[in-house]
Amino acid sequence: MEKAPFRQTQIFGDWEMKERLGIGGFAHVYLFQQCETNEKIAVKNCRLELTPRNKDRWCREILIMKKLHHNNVVTAKEVPEEIKVIALNDLPLLAMEYCSKGDLRNVRLTFLLCEFNHMSVFNQGNWLDMSDTCHDLFVASQQITANS
Repeated sequence: MEKAPFRQTQIFGDWEMKERLGIGGFAHVYLFQQCETNEKIAVKNCRLELTPRNKDRWCREILIMKKLHHNNVVTAKEVPEEIKVIALNDLPLLAMEYCSKGDLRNVRLTFLLCEFNHMSVFNQGNWLDMSDTCHDLFVASQQITANS
C-alpha cells in the first residue's frame, strides 16, 4: 500500500500533525509531534463508514492495545486532549508509540503469526514470551498483525 500524500501541517494545541503515515481498513494513521518536547506518537483515527460489527472490533483493538505491554509490541499511549478533536465520529482514537523505521509489511513479516521461517527476526525466547503475554490477555494471535 502506498502512503497517501499529505496536504499540510496542522497544529492542535502543543501538538503538530506532521504527516499521514497510512490508511488501513479501519483507520487513517497520522504522525503527531509535541512542539516543546519533540515527542512523536502515531494516532489512528477511525473512518466514518464502519459497520456496527467493525465499530465493535475497533473498540476491542483499543482495549487490547491498552492492556498489552511487551518489548516487541508497539505501546499504546494516552491520546492528548488537544488531538481528540480530530475524531470523525463518537469512536475513540488510538495513540501509539511512533516507530520511525517504517512499516513491518515492508520486511514481509507477519507479526505474531506462527510462521517459523521468520522466527530468526525475533529472539525465540522473546517470541514465546510475547505469545504468552497475548494469550494471558485472551488475545488470539491472529488479532495482532503487521497490518494493525
